[in-house]
Amino acid sequence: MNTRVVERALEDAGVDIVGDPDDIYEKLTDDDVRSSQRKELESKLQQQGVDIEQLQSDFVSHQTMKWHLNDCLDIDTSRAATIDFERERGTIEWSQARCEKVISQSLSRLQQANELQTGSLHITQTVRVTCTDCNRTYKINDLLAERTCECYTDDEAEMR
Repeated sequence: MNTRVVERALEDAGVDIVGDPDDIYEKLTDDDVRSSQRKELESKLQQQGVDIEQLQSDFVSHQTMKWHLNDCLDIDTSRAATIDFERERGTIEWSQARCEKVISQSLSRLQQANELQTGSLHITQTVRVTCTDCNRTYKINDLLAERTCECYTDDEAEMR
């Protein structure tokens, strides 16, 4: 919906090309975008006649859209809860990569400010998970590959 809001604002202002509406929306709203990039985009849009304040006030939240669909249009947006192992694994991998990127960016800023003096850095992160029943610790990827804890395997073996 918000991408369409961006498209409409560009059309209304008669903008030829500033960028892809998805990218524009992301740069205007994503916390991970540097403020300098956001300011540069806002400046380009304003030069093309786009009212930035109006555009941003037109953006709607997910909750607002859901409320409108449910209460105004009588569209049921509820879903049965389904767990998709691969999607959850993907979420875990994404969050690890995201964390590594944030750490890398922070270290780079510290280096640029001469607050950290090192050679070239490569960031790796290992997430470990501990089962509170057996106190065994696993690397997250190993646990996901096995899909079971050792204490569960031990209990299962006793039942056989």
